[in-house]
Amino acid sequence: MSIRPPRNLTSLPGMGKSGLSVLEHELLAEQAAGLGHAERLFQKAYRQLSTIRPGQNDTDTIYQSVADALYAYIIQREAVGHKSHDDIYRIYDIPGQVRARIGIIKKP
Repeated sequence: MSIRPPRNLTSLPGMGKSGLSVLEHELLAEQAAGLGHAERLFQKAYRQLSTIRPGQNDTDTIYQSVADALYAYIIQREAVGHKSHDDIYRIYDIPGQVRARIGIIKKP
């Protein structure tokens, strides 16, 4: 996917089609695409929380998969410059069982 910068910005002095500005633009586009992908994977995993029925399914596995997806999303957010993730916890109302597992990698 390629994103074109607004025309009013490319007409400013110093914003021509130099190799550096094109590369910076492509890098920003890739970062945005990676962030969007990580968020979609997290949202897909997050929807699994609604399927939890204590005693009927493996709740630990569900909590861990949501925590893993959230951890990947947080790392991607940090890579693009987001320093605080409180908004994610507030918007999605992340349960404590998931928060406790963020960043934990189980040995096989």
